[in-house]
Amino acid sequence: MEFNRVLSNQGLDLRFDDLTYRVNAWTDAFKIEKKIILQGVSGTFNRSQLCAIIGCSGSGKSSLLNALSGYKTNGCTGTILINNKPQDLKFFKKQSCYIMQEDQLHLQLTVIESM
Repeated sequence: MEFNRVLSNQGLDLRFDDLTYRVNAWTDAFKIEKKIILQGVSGTFNRSQLCAIIGCSGSGKSSLLNALSGYKTNGCTGTILINNKPQDLKFFKKQSCYIMQEDQLHLQLTVIESM
């Protein structure tokens, strides 16, 4: 485990503007059409600040995190900036960790060990 890399990270500022996420969905008439999951969402997450994303079930919280983390890129439009620069997924994935809600975590491991 590279603890020094984790501890030396000074944090990231993440800004997203006009983020829209569309997926293909089947209609009742058995046709595929685009369904808008997120539309025109903007926000900022600053280093050294604790943030929360809250909302009702199905409101797009996980979809937002999937788009911001680069886990889902097809169907996403808008601007994502990391430290005021266009998102570089290779850099971002080296500097951050995204653990999805469906992941099975080991109870005996610390947060850093789980990452």
